[in-house]
Amino acid sequence: ARSSPGGSRIGRDASRHSRPRAPMQTQDECKARYDVIERTLVQADAQWRILEEQLEATEETFLMGRLDSWKKWFSLSEDELSQWAKGSLRQHVRSRLHGLLLGTLAGRMATQV
Repeated sequence: ARSSPGGSRIGRDASRHSRPRAPMQTQDECKARYDVIERTLVQADAQWRILEEQLEATEETFLMGRLDSWKKWFSLSEDELSQWAKGSLRQHVRSRLHGLLLGTLAGRMATQV
């Protein structure tokens, strides 16, 4: 090994710390990490779908539970609550819920990734 101008050794000592790994070992580690990440993403997707389903069920219960008020205040029928046209009450409620609940949750999740 040769010495650098500052007196430290370069060569044999430096290469000892940066030896390349065997290609097979690196491939195996990469595959194992990929499998863990893929399983985690599949589980997260399943949990997200469950959350969305629960939110939809709660939304439906909320809207139908106040049907008499909607009829009185907005002259809406039960059929009109199932309409998803832009500007409809149903679309507005969904948009607000997603913005308040899921938007905040997604924002916090994004900071964790």
